[in-house]
Amino acid sequence: MLALLALRYAYRTGIPVAIFFILVGILAGSEGIGGIAFENYSFAQLVGTISLVIILFDGGFHTDRKLFRVGIRPALILSVLGTFATALLAAAFAVWVLKFGWLEGLLLGSVVSSTDAAAVFSTLRKQNLTLKKRVQAVLEIESGSNDPPAVYMTIAFTALVLRGEKPGMAFLTGFFLQMALGLAFGYFGGRAAGWVLRRVRFDWPSLYPLFTLILSLFVFACANLAGGSGFLAAYVAGIVLGNLQLPFKPLVSRFHDGMSWLAQLLMFVMLGLLVFPSRLLEVTAAAVGLALFLMLVARPLVAWTLLTGSGLNFRERTLVAWGGLRGAVPIILAIYPLTQGVAHGHTIFNIVFFVVLLSVLCQGTTVGWLARRLGLHQSTIQPPPLEVEIAAWHVFDGDVVLFRVEEAAGVAGKAVRDLVLPSEALAMLIVRGEETIPPRGSTVLLTGDFVYFLVKQKDRLALERVFQN
Repeated sequence: MLALLALRYAYRTGIPVAIFFILVGILAGSEGIGGIAFENYSFAQLVGTISLVIILFDGGFHTDRKLFRVGIRPALILSVLGTFATALLAAAFAVWVLKFGWLEGLLLGSVVSSTDAAAVFSTLRKQNLTLKKRVQAVLEIESGSNDPPAVYMTIAFTALVLRGEKPGMAFLTGFFLQMALGLAFGYFGGRAAGWVLRRVRFDWPSLYPLFTLILSLFVFACANLAGGSGFLAAYVAGIVLGNLQLPFKPLVSRFHDGMSWLAQLLMFVMLGLLVFPSRLLEVTAAAVGLALFLMLVARPLVAWTLLTGSGLNFRERTLVAWGGLRGAVPIILAIYPLTQGVAHGHTIFNIVFFVVLLSVLCQGTTVGWLARRLGLHQSTIQPPPLEVEIAAWHVFDGDVVLFRVEEAAGVAGKAVRDLVLPSEALAMLIVRGEETIPPRGSTVLLTGDFVYFLVKQKDRLALERVFQN
């Protein structure tokens, strides 16, 4: 409850909400005012894994397939090659500066190699900013798809450290097999779930989002049992399902949005409970050095090198490089070598925790400012205090769409009857300030009005053109 109440203050200050959630956990922990003794790493890993599945599925569910057309290629390059390259650079720093062995360094590098753009976009949305579509696509797709490579490397190098072996060809073949199986389970699981939802009628609408929640965990489990990447399967299943026409889809979307927030809150508060601030002081120098290296050297070098020839210009590559902040995933991954008995497991966990805190504080609080400075933002439209949507047991060929009347648009100052509308588009409602207006033919549209239309899918593009001119 305290973490939720802190959200509003977090947004006002521009500080990512993850910091507030973690601070609540630390204050409630064994060295805080709450005095709750909690050091169950296995349980924390279980809760973190389930939470991450829910977050990844929600991220995929809310990813528009249009984003893939503009950002899929550079995003996948960063999520696969970039994750490997970041792990290798971080390992080199750990070996030459922190005096780790190479296997331990590769393990540490694997843990911190993935990024988390969720905090960036929550901050940008609350600052009334939206990134240019291409940059947003790259960061969103990368952050959702680079967790599986990091998970695979962490598990593989943990096993190699414990056995004292060097990585061989089996390392690469195992990786590609896991990704292929995860992709297959996610795609076919999402398609099968869509087929079921359109044909099975539940008696209560609230059962539809419960079905999709269970689906995310089921697909994750099946992919894991088959030797694939469960996290990739959950993310892909979310993408497939989110881009299908489904019964009660607005209800399902809101439900998963809320579950994602609950998962983030639960995960970060629990990780705050798990950490001992006094132990962080022992690794301060190492963590600060690694965090600065990742932010100022490794990430920019990887992003600039791999995105050469991708079509992204100087400003876009700069923002992508700075927007790759660390999140909860590295902390959850850092628990794995600790529970498996790796010799320096506690040291790795404390370093990673500190690195994530510094990354979220430094990058998460400045990415909005940098987006403005680089001119890579566009002001978002504040939604009216009203939602109009179609929620039904069957999928209909029609939807409610919202437009805002802009000053430069050709519709401003025109009566509804004078609009050149598609034949099967109907103006349903106008919201003007705090007033709701049933539109008549003589109703004149004013700048700033929000207009709701009921429109068939085939006429949607034509209607959008009316409000763009």
